[in-house]
Amino acid sequence: MGKKKDIDVSELIERRIVGVEAACYALGCGGDRLYELLNSGEIESYLDGKSRKIVVASIDRYIAHRLESSKQFERYHRPVRHEHQPELETT
Repeated sequence: MGKKKDIDVSELIERRIVGVEAACYALGCGGDRLYELLNSGEIESYLDGKSRKIVVASIDRYIAHRLESSKQFERYHRPVRHEHQPELETT
């Protein structure tokens, strides 16, 4: 991905299309994970010459879907905690 540049987050939010490095930054992932998401169709992109362009709206949809999935998982798979009850001694 080349030399690291400081990414202006406010500029990233305003843009409709970003490059690979900015998409990785937005998702908090590396290039390998981003390309997995691209290959699976979870994130949309296109080639502009030799440059890969990622659609920011698809990043937003992916994040919203993951958040919703997380909430459902927490709702249905949260372990039930029982108050600790001391065992009764038998003599």
